Amino acid sequence: MLTGMDLLEALEALKDSTAASACAPLATASALTAAPSNSGVTFKIEAYDADHRDGVLDTIAWLRSHDEAKPKSSGFLTAFLQFLHVADAPPTRSLPLGWGEHALRVRWNEMGYRLLHAPFYVDMMQARKIVMSGELLRAPPAECKAFAAWLDGFFVHIELVGLLKQRFLGLKGTLCRQRLAVHTQYGRANSLYNESLRFMHTKPLGLYGEKVLEFLNELEMTLWDEEDAMADATARVSTPEMEFTAITSLFAGLLPAEPAGIIVAKLVAWMPLALPADDVRAFVNLLSPDVQRCISGSWLRAYAEHLHLLEGFEVDLSASTTYSRSRVEISPLHANLVP
Repeated sequence: MLTGMDLLEALEALKDSTAASACAPLATASALTAAPSNSGVTFKIEAYDADHRDGVLDTIAWLRSHDEAKPKSSGFLTAFLQFLHVADAPPTRSLPLGWGEHALRVRWNEMGYRLLHAPFYVDMMQARKIVMSGELLRAPPAECKAFAAWLDGFFVHIELVGLLKQRFLGLKGTLCRQRLAVHTQYGRANSLYNESLRFMHTKPLGLYGEKVLEFLNELEMTLWDEEDAMADATARVSTPEMEFTAITSLFAGLLPAEPAGIIVAKLVAWMPLALPADDVRAFVNLLSPDVQRCISGSWLRAYAEHLHLLEGFEVDLSASTTYSRSRVEISPLHANLVP
């Protein structure tokens, strides 16, 4: 089976053999060679046009340049580039009915908002772990400052995903010939976030952590309520066909000037962790070549800079979903307790 690493290694080998290149030199390693007999890799490399290939290679080089200082986030993002610009399947005209429902454990009427919110639940899990484990209390000032900057970026991302949700509502309304408006009370979550900022430079730092947890808990409940309200309304006015057509139209209609581009990169980077590879490819194939180029270029780099802020903490970038209000710890029974 051809893996993402096979493709990345072959891309690097191809890059090394190309005389003219605007890409920064890649780190050399004896393992990074492409086997001439690997026809699958050769086919995939030839499927790239020059602009697409250089865009991915530039991003790989940029990520590799951060590997030594920020290996967790750089390695995680490099792995998902295999899904971009690889012409091994015809373009997806529409997501099939039932796409992603089993993996995400949702019904058709819950899919739209749940898909857009899913990466944020993982973000909240990471932030909770950093606070509740005591890492934030033990962290040096520079890492505490980086965490606060990450949380500020997360707050901005919540605002940006609202742009995609509004566009999605418009597409749904056109299809079902209804005017759809969602009124969600984010005021308390906003207030709690602003309150947390006042404690960021106070002692003890635990007070700041407590305020961050209050903000995350309120935001999570707000997102859940918004999803439930939207799912109920969708079940009344729409159909599975309309819902997946709206999702398809939302992402197929993205443009390189998309102001929420970093959210699209965030979503696509999360997908391989939560969805089967075929579902990821079906989704990526909705996107235009120009948008895929943006995802593998400037949008991904912006998202990488955001992730790099958590590099000093023990974060699990392979997480895909989370049960935020309940945790089950599993450990072996003591030998004396085994019946």
